[in-house]
Amino acid sequence: MLTDLEKGYLAGIIDGEGSLTVTWDHRRDKWYPRCDIVNTFEPVVMYIEHLYQRVGIRYSKHIKKSTHKPLHRIVVASEGSLELLLRLMMPHLIIKKHQAHALMNILSAVSLEQIRHQVDAIRVYNGRTGKKVPNKDKERTT
Repeated sequence: MLTDLEKGYLAGIIDGEGSLTVTWDHRRDKWYPRCDIVNTFEPVVMYIEHLYQRVGIRYSKHIKKSTHKPLHRIVVASEGSLELLLRLMMPHLIIKKHQAHALMNILSAVSLEQIRHQVDAIRVYNGRTGKKVPNKDKERTT
């Protein structure tokens, strides 16, 4: 388990360097919530990986090489790992607490209508109200 200090550290990284979002996969007709952290300082990335491994959070890591520093992206997209991460960080989040609550609601939603409502909430919070949210009258498949 993580200490409160480690949970707070993760929450601070998510608040400052992270992204809590949901994307629509048109081919699979499904929503995909995810948490991304992007950073150029490798020791920070390695420490986050260490914390994720200690509590069993599955993640993927991508490195984009550029003419400047390499850009490290850590993605948590599996539903179980994302739910665990959100539960650990929720009490410590400040800036992205609203988005974290919306993602938790998406993870527990049964119908696409319930998911659409939460996606709308995330987009309004992020100031992205211009995109239309797919309106499907099917039940969510897990």
